[in-house]
Amino acid sequence: MCFNVHRQYTLPASNTPISENYRNKLLSNFEKVREFNHTSAGGFGGYGAITSEVQTSAIPSRLQRSKFPKILSMTMKEREEYLEKYGFSSFFRFSDLSANMEANQAACDLFAKQIRKVVKDQDTATKLIPTNQPFGCKRQVIDSGYYQT
Repeated sequence: MCFNVHRQYTLPASNTPISENYRNKLLSNFEKVREFNHTSAGGFGGYGAITSEVQTSAIPSRLQRSKFPKILSMTMKEREEYLEKYGFSSFFRFSDLSANMEANQAACDLFAKQIRKVVKDQDTATKLIPTNQPFGCKRQVIDSGYYQT
């Protein structure tokens, strides 16, 4: 049974332990992180602007995102390969979703395909697929294994 009242796009939180070195860099650059977060579109992600240590965070900064591919410049096969490589976090990585409704629709279609792939019961998968809004128009829900459960 599916109790999801309003279908919503959810993306992975990618929560993992952080190293002591990474933690120290965050603390010693706190003001830079806060400034980045204060001026960023989503209000977070500043830790990526101050450290070269790779963490598993799926959320790239705006500068990093500008180097990512546009979904409309990719073939369906390339999109599917990208999705296979990055999973649901792919949707943080396309650079044109918020500026182009055609790109946004392509992402919505790809997102639905990923839900159908992850959720084994197809009736439940259909109930979970958002159909009434573009990707990213509502506050983004960040989860830990929502569709996998």
